[in-house]
Amino acid sequence: DTQGYYLDENNMKELGIERLKRIGMSIHSATRKTYEKIIRQDSFDRIMKKLAFISEWKKQGKVQELGINFVVHSLNYKEMPAFVKIAEKYDAVAKFWSYKPWPSAEMHKRYKEVAVFEPWHKDYPKLKKILKNPVFQSKHCHLYPELLKIAEEA
Repeated sequence: DTQGYYLDENNMKELGIERLKRIGMSIHSATRKTYEKIIRQDSFDRIMKKLAFISEWKKQGKVQELGINFVVHSLNYKEMPAFVKIAEKYDAVAKFWSYKPWPSAEMHKRYKEVAVFEPWHKDYPKLKKILKNPVFQSKHCHLYPELLKIAEEA
């Protein structure tokens, strides 16, 4: 998995990479505003260009599987349906899972604020409502178990 910094034709050629079995790109949002809040050292336009490049490689048979990753938390959960639409556009699989606190992560300190997938979170009912959207039945969507359970309860 990567955030796509070096995914372009020149770097692939320089590294001698002509085919890849699987690429996973961590994007975590469907909009520029949210992306640039979450991934501060990058731009949404740049990552979308990289996604388009890898999607083209997939069309050419140079990449077998393309996944785009989305860690669900309070900053981005409302963009989940739009993220599936991005996956459909680029023939990728949107992979959703809940935020797990890492001891060194800045958000670890704010877990109670960002853990929208926890039943005690104030926005949990909104997440459940979002997960009722039929877009999550798309072949371009994969909910990891904790989110799948919420979707099934919704």
